[in-house]
Amino acid sequence: MKINNEDIKTMEKLKEKYVLVKVEHIEELKNNNIEYTEIDEQGERFFIVMRGNRKKRFSEEMCKQIKAEKEEGKSYKEIAIKYDCSTRTVNQIMRGIY
Repeated sequence: MKINNEDIKTMEKLKEKYVLVKVEHIEELKNNNIEYTEIDEQGERFFIVMRGNRKKRFSEEMCKQIKAEKEEGKSYKEIAIKYDCSTRTVNQIMRGIY
C-alpha cells in the first residue's frame, strides 16, 4: 500500500507512523489543523493520521506569565478568557503537564 508516496508493506511499518481515526473525528482534526490522509482501499473509506506532536500554542515565557497571574489570584476562567484558551489548558500549565 502506498501512503503519501511511501510504500508501506507491513502493519508494523504502518503502526510506526500512522493511527486510525474514526470518520466522526475528522472535523476535530480539521479544526486543530492536524494533517491527515484520506485513502480508499477496496471500497473501504478510512483515514490515516500522522503521529507526532502538535506545536504548543504557548511558549515557556507565556506559561510563566500564566502561572504568575494565577499566583496573583486570578481565576482559571479569567486567565482562559484573556489568553483565549480553555480552563483545562490553564490547569495543565499550572500542573506542569502542558
